[in-house]
Amino acid sequence: MDKILSEWVGPFYSGILHTNYVRLLQGDAREEFNRSVLQALVTIDERIVQQLFAPLNLQEDPHKSLGWKMKITGSWFSGLKGWQQFGTTIGELLIASETWYAGQGHCFALACFATEESAAYLTDVTQPVWSKCSAWL
Repeated sequence: MDKILSEWVGPFYSGILHTNYVRLLQGDAREEFNRSVLQALVTIDERIVQQLFAPLNLQEDPHKSLGWKMKITGSWFSGLKGWQQFGTTIGELLIASETWYAGQGHCFALACFATEESAAYLTDVTQPVWSKCSAWL
């Protein structure tokens, strides 16, 4: 697991979160992030993404701070790679998200897939929010 964290989560999740790679990274830092992503897209494979989606036990993640970082990273790369075979996994992770920020990578991937299944997951997760908004209007 240390290798997954050091090679896949550490270098990417903080840039992925809140689209920080666009909003916060400037100049050379943004260029370096983009180069790292391009290099990662060549080397990442489905086995790595499956490891990123694997559940962690309490010994591996006692503060529950690693699991969501791994999962949004796996979702984000799945979206970039167009790996729709992970659509159901990502959709279920989105629906089960305990925190909104953890769902960002999942929403990105599902939007990239642009399938009926991914649209259904996005609709299911946003429906309660839109219902509340329409009540206010």
